[in-house]
Amino acid sequence: MSSLLNYHLLLWNIFIQLFIISTIIQHTILANHSLHHTKEIVIIQWNYHEFSTHITVMLFLILLVCLKLAYHHSPFISAYVPESLLLILIGITFGSIVSYEIDKQSNTIEHSVWKFTPELFAYYLLPPIILESAYGLYNRTFSEYLGTILLFSVLGTICNFLIIGLLMYSLFQLGLLGTPLIQFDIKGFLLFSSIIVA
Repeated sequence: MSSLLNYHLLLWNIFIQLFIISTIIQHTILANHSLHHTKEIVIIQWNYHEFSTHITVMLFLILLVCLKLAYHHSPFISAYVPESLLLILIGITFGSIVSYEIDKQSNTIEHSVWKFTPELFAYYLLPPIILESAYGLYNRTFSEYLGTILLFSVLGTICNFLIIGLLMYSLFQLGLLGTPLIQFDIKGFLLFSSIIVA
């Protein structure tokens, strides 16, 4: 009976978070439309559009954590549904909600705060990915295979660096990369390959 109550509380929490996310998206779009039409003097104001993306992303990540906890506590779902499928479905749902709210207000994504930027990725989406990977890392297994991991990472990076750089230089010399706008020597191609390999 208590586990049933916990599931009801978890589902209620998920519903509330989805409602909050939808409300934030609606108010963000409305705030963008009415932002330039105010002429009164304001002493204190909550600029909702400045923080709405951050709040929504954090609520989405909290919702994601709650759903992952529910997934691991439900033996029926975890036996038949892979965790990656659950995460993909959550991402599709969240993206659909954001897309629907933007389309409903007939706004474009270029003029919205929901434009995917490098800052949004680096500050809000990348840390949970890295921390979840570090949390799922088994120390004993990692230390047992440390030599193999280092061998593949160092030698693999060096081989990729040389193969990509030399192959691109060869294609450039043969004229298969099109008409060059900038003349490069082999150092330029090796520099480019070091950037994309790292």
